[in-house]
Parts: sequence; structure tokens; C-alpha cells
Amino acid sequence: MIFFLYIIVGMLKTIKKHVKIPVFVMLRPRGGDFLYAPEEIEVMEMDVVDLKSSGADGFVFGFLNEYDSQYP
Repeated sequence: MIFFLYIIVGMLKTIKKHVKIPVFVMLRPRGGDFLYAPEEIEVMEMDVVDLKSSGADGFVFGFLNEYDSQYP
């Protein structure tokens, strides 16, 4: 079984209160592969806006193309 930590805005704000280092958030709309549908990318874009305005210092993404290759 695979578990993912989904950081929501409240969790981000709590972490930021207790640490002095930059907090980067990894965005994954779901487990599994890194080949995302346009709707999943749209969700991640909305999450970036909300998390950035709530204090996220940066974001971590992973994307593959249909050939399981990294985008340049």
C-alpha cells in the first residue's frame, strides 16, 4: 500500500510557524504514474495559487510524456 502526504493550506501554515527553513510542497493529484490528464494539471495549477498565497516557498513536480520520458 502506498501512502502520500497531501499538504493542505492549514498544514502548510502550521509547518511555517514552526520552522525557519523554506518549505517546498510536492504536488501530486494522485498516486501512480506521472502522466497527467489536462484536468489533473488544472488541479495542480489551482493548488499552486492557493498554496503560494498561503506561504509555500516553492513547489516540486514530476511529469512524464506518453513515452515515459522526462520533459526537457
